[in-house]
Amino acid sequence: AAVLCRRILAEAPGHFYALFMLGSIEAQAGHAAEAERLLSRALAVNPQSAEALTVHGDVLSTLNRHADAVATLNRALKLQPDNPNALIYRGIALAQLGRNAEALSDFDALLKRDPRSVFALHNRANILLALGRTKEAESEIARLLALAPDFVPGIANRVTLLLREKRFEHALAESARALRLNASDPALWNLNAQALSGLLR
Repeated sequence: AAVLCRRILAEAPGHFYALFMLGSIEAQAGHAAEAERLLSRALAVNPQSAEALTVHGDVLSTLNRHADAVATLNRALKLQPDNPNALIYRGIALAQLGRNAEALSDFDALLKRDPRSVFALHNRANILLALGRTKEAESEIARLLALAPDFVPGIANRVTLLLREKRFEHALAESARALRLNASDPALWNLNAQALSGLLR
């Protein structure tokens, strides 16, 4: 797909869909700087594309340009108020800026439309944990894992809560389960080590 987009752009450098699609492909490949360049060009051609604004906002967050991401996602949501991805990405960017109340509002808005949104539940739980609202976070994590039992970031959050409560055996079992699902995440090994340390192992 990327090869085809580049062929089109060689013939028509201002082709919106080729710029947008190639930018999206580069974003998925983890090439955020190149994705941002392509998506900026696409939006110069068509600044009213909610889809391109949404992807651009996500890429800006990846580049730690969170204020720019919020501004871009505001534009996307003005054009498309029910855009679930734009709500998620804006909530994440707002949280990175420390604007937790606004971030929670975005996740709440999405959960009203889709109570089964794993990403909204997960990010809402992250904010509640950061705010020290442990009981609410525990409830969100339980809802999330009831929907997606093998969602590793949710399991990691449960381990974090168990460690805070000094329930080390349970934390060890949960961290071991998470590592069986994703053994390449260093944060999970860290949680596993904390549980072992709590057990004096």
